[in-house]
Amino acid sequence: MLKKLSVLLLLFVFTIGAVAGCSPAADEPSPDPGNGDDAPAEAVEITWFHYKDTVVDGFDAIFRGFNDKYPHLSVDQEMISTEYNTVLMTKINAGSTPDIFVVSPGEGALAPYIEEGVIQDVSGMEIMSRLPASVVDSVRHSDGNIYSIPFLNTARGVIYNEAIFEQAGITAVPRTLSEMREAAEKIEAIGVTPFGISGADGWSLGSLPWQVAQEHFSTPEWIEAKWAGEASFADNAEPAFGFLDLMLEFTHERPMDTDFMEKVTKFATGEVAMIVQGPWATDMAIDLDPDMAQNAKMMAMPVSEDPADARLYLDTDMYLVVSADADLDAIDKLLLYIYEEEGKDIFAEEVRTINAFGIEFDSHATNDAIAEYINAGNVIAVFQYNNMPDGFWQANANVMQEYVLGNVDRAGALQMLDEEWASMVRD
Repeated sequence: MLKKLSVLLLLFVFTIGAVAGCSPAADEPSPDPGNGDDAPAEAVEITWFHYKDTVVDGFDAIFRGFNDKYPHLSVDQEMISTEYNTVLMTKINAGSTPDIFVVSPGEGALAPYIEEGVIQDVSGMEIMSRLPASVVDSVRHSDGNIYSIPFLNTARGVIYNEAIFEQAGITAVPRTLSEMREAAEKIEAIGVTPFGISGADGWSLGSLPWQVAQEHFSTPEWIEAKWAGEASFADNAEPAFGFLDLMLEFTHERPMDTDFMEKVTKFATGEVAMIVQGPWATDMAIDLDPDMAQNAKMMAMPVSEDPADARLYLDTDMYLVVSADADLDAIDKLLLYIYEEEGKDIFAEEVRTINAFGIEFDSHATNDAIAEYINAGNVIAVFQYNNMPDGFWQANANVMQEYVLGNVDRAGALQMLDEEWASMVRD
């Protein structure tokens, strides 16, 4: 049976590592602007561009409800799951910047958009008052402005089938690479493939086993030096290959020909015992086998021989920015509709994703496991990826595909990452 995930728990995802002792602002809905006279409201179409394919149907349902309530306002959703940043830059260069799009929120990543006047300050939006003050402070830039709106939360780790673990005699989740190898050998011994890999979708390599592991070895000082041109991925990231190599040793045939949905299907049907993903994968597995609601749990990804390094990676899955030419009032009304009006119920029913505003939704064992890690404080919640060039996840994806294909070794992959960084940094 699914159960509600606590609102307070979800908000805690954001406050870890942020300013302590702050409380949310008042959450009364704002008045409906523009409805005080009989003049017809001007029609506005909001273009919303993102990369998350698992929320498209849910977003469509929300946007239909929004248009039903506010007939003069509509939303045109476009989703590109691969080459997202390439398409985004093409749109911007062509003068077709989406009204809302998704980027990394770090100052370095957003600097080109700010300097070139592509996006606008959102600190005056009513929706920002619905976030805890600590969250607002965490996205405030050194110029005092806010350019990104936290939207969806998530976690990334190893989703495992608890029933298979029990069958294999695994009584505790592995916390080191050696323990994970031992678990994989036990799973293999009962005729189940330990890991599912979807190498056909590069993001599932670059944004998951690689990025999560690399976060354990990255530091703010290294990021600063990297932006100054005085550091290399070879300085500290080589150990991040450990878990990826272990996955490759204990996976199915043709992992580079397998896409995300095929991997989820292998997991839901018990062909593989583990996948490195976020809770969105469990949502899809439940559609294939309802028992996954209880059996699919999440553990932190082991990255070394130190159990203390096995911390769950928390993330804001979508930071929204608003183009300089967009109608800020219309976008404010849309976001308030999602979080305070009828859209809230649609979100809970159709999107069912951990979110910045604590909307409750029917949960499952994966989200419950995430909650346990959060309550124990055993998480990475302040991470360095957001301070990398915007869209670096795409570089991670491309390079890790080359690595898994055997076209480059570890040293070659790290060199490629340096080259990708250099090509993405604007002078």
